[in-house]
Amino acid sequence: MDIREMDVELLQYTVCNYGLESAKSLMVFNKWKRREVFDYISNKLFEGKHFEIDQETDSAILLKGSGVILMLMKTSIVDRALTKYLH
Repeated sequence: MDIREMDVELLQYTVCNYGLESAKSLMVFNKWKRREVFDYISNKLFEGKHFEIDQETDSAILLKGSGVILMLMKTSIVDRALTKYLH
């Protein structure tokens, strides 16, 4: 994903007992720098929790922390991706 400027939505994933997944939108970052996004997620939203990049593509970044799964996804594809993969 572009390092200089990001238009992404932060989604938190939950896997239920039966293997079903759900996603909840936590916030949208418009025109933020990559480092600013990661710092804000870790320090402000999750009170210092450390996240590792698990996977990265041109349109999404999967982050994992202890017991938390997050995805940063380009805002232009969020609705289409959620409809395709979660329904």
